[in-house]
Amino acid sequence: MRHDTQNFLAVGGLALVIIGFVTAKKNLVEIRSAIAASKWPSVDGEIESAGVSQSYDYAGANGSKRVVFHVVVRYSYRLGARTYTSDKSGFDGRVFLSFSAAQRTSSLYAEQKTIKVYVSPEDPMRSMIGVEIQWRRWLGLVVSAGLLGLGVVMIFALFGVQA
Repeated sequence: MRHDTQNFLAVGGLALVIIGFVTAKKNLVEIRSAIAASKWPSVDGEIESAGVSQSYDYAGANGSKRVVFHVVVRYSYRLGARTYTSDKSGFDGRVFLSFSAAQRTSSLYAEQKTIKVYVSPEDPMRSMIGVEIQWRRWLGLVVSAGLLGLGVVMIFALFGVQA
C-alpha cells in the first residue's frame, strides 16, 4: 500500500506542479500585458467584425484533442491621417470550451460600433482592446497558485517533509 501512495504523491504532485506553474505563468503574462496596455493612450476605434474561431487543444494525461473556441474582434483606429487595423485583445489567451459561451462574448462586441483602443506610444501599430482586468484572470492566478502549492505539498509528503 505504501508503494501506491508514493506513486500517487509523485505523479499527482508533479502533475499539479507542472499544471499550476504553466497556468500561473500564463495568467501572470496576460495580467501584466493588460496592465501595461491600460497605461497607453487610448483612442476611439471602430469594430469591423466580431466572431468565434475554433482550434484544438491537447488536454488530459493521454494527450487527447479537444475543440476550443476563441473570440476574435477585428477593429480599426485612426492616428493622424493613418488608419490601423488589428485584432489584438486583452482576452486573447481566454479559451472557451463551448461555442455558445464564446458566441455570447463575441456578440457583446458585435453590438458595439466604437470601442476604446489602447495604442502603444512607441509603436502605433501595436494596440489592444479589452484590457480591463477581469476577475477571471485573478481567479485563474489564485487557482493556479493553489494547484502549484498543493503539488509542492504532495512532493514534500513523498519525502516525509512536513510543510
